[in-house]
Amino acid sequence: MIYIKSPMKKFTLLTMAILLTLVSYSQTTELSQLWKVKASFYKAESKSIQNLSIFELEGNYKIKRTLEIGLFTGYGKSNWLGYSNIYQNIVNVGINTNFQLLPIFIKANNLKPEIYVLFKIGYAFTNTNASTYSDINKSQMIWGSFLGFAYHFGKHIGLFVEPGIQKLNEIEFKTHVGLSYKF
Repeated sequence: MIYIKSPMKKFTLLTMAILLTLVSYSQTTELSQLWKVKASFYKAESKSIQNLSIFELEGNYKIKRTLEIGLFTGYGKSNWLGYSNIYQNIVNVGINTNFQLLPIFIKANNLKPEIYVLFKIGYAFTNTNASTYSDINKSQMIWGSFLGFAYHFGKHIGLFVEPGIQKLNEIEFKTHVGLSYKF
């Protein structure tokens, strides 16, 4: 039996196992435009973090008409505790699941509008330029639940907005806004 001590290695191994299991059940012969890439941006503030802006990339794979799975990664930089000379860098990675709602009611392929429920779970790695604040350099679990709205102008390019709740340092309301590309 293999014992893995590192939480990040456990998370990566679990993520890969889940993705391989889900992909093995996909019915790719019926689906069109199996892959979707999304780029988003959101701002966050909390009691300890100011001026946090995060840019996120997400890649999704369509398993069924109503189900997509994917990976996300993001990067952000903020001021810590209001000090202008202390910066915190945040890199987040994780998995997500989109449950498409419109295909339940509309049987057409390649719908231009999309309404979906999005769940994310991952890990945020943080570091700072101030070594005296050891509590700032903590890595932590992150999660979120969103209701997404997207519109694709053609076969490929679209815009989306995803309001919902997310836990980065604290549970807060966030709105992700961005571009998506189907291929």
